[in-house]
Amino acid sequence: GSILDEEALKRSFSARPDFVFHLAAHFANQNSVDNPEPDLMVNGLGTLKVLEYSYMTKAGRVVFASSGCSVYGSQAPLPLKEDFVSLHLDTPYQITKLLGELYCNFFYNHYHLPVVIARYFNVYGPGEIPGAYRNVIPNFIYWALHQKPLPITGDGNETRDFTFVRDIVTGTLLLGVVPEAVGNAFNLASQTETKIIDIANIINEVTGNHSGVEF
Repeated sequence: GSILDEEALKRSFSARPDFVFHLAAHFANQNSVDNPEPDLMVNGLGTLKVLEYSYMTKAGRVVFASSGCSVYGSQAPLPLKEDFVSLHLDTPYQITKLLGELYCNFFYNHYHLPVVIARYFNVYGPGEIPGAYRNVIPNFIYWALHQKPLPITGDGNETRDFTFVRDIVTGTLLLGVVPEAVGNAFNLASQTETKIIDIANIINEVTGNHSGVEF
């Protein structure tokens, strides 16, 4: 159900959950540029509703899935540290993810709701699907399997921190139980820079795609 649906929320929270892992979102930067109002409704109002229901049902812990690519902006000093947040953001998705964090901080400070913020970095792994607003790795794999050249925006030397989904799950679950985590934000990342051109070359090699890349 949708986190904007009061009936779905009432059903979900009627069991008075010990743990709330809030991963629901209007996903993707370009999707938010194309559809800013649904992005605000889901990531803003939806997150507020989840926090309200968590407080009303006295949830033991709320873990909010934020985004490492969001709250730091494009001009943040490297390496990215949890105590830096930018107000100069590039997309509505980045704005509403930061808004979600601010709501989390409000509920922690004002209502003492035990909230933890997890900032995910470029999650990849099994179960991910290709699509217009999806991530580069599943799209590269899809195009490579269809023997199409992989499109590179820029010169390919742009880097990202790609984090395997199992590590993200492990980190998220730990944030649900470690007492010292409450009230804090955590980067969940691999701490490894990977060039987009290297990702493309690896995927072309393992899929046997001879179409190469397209700049």
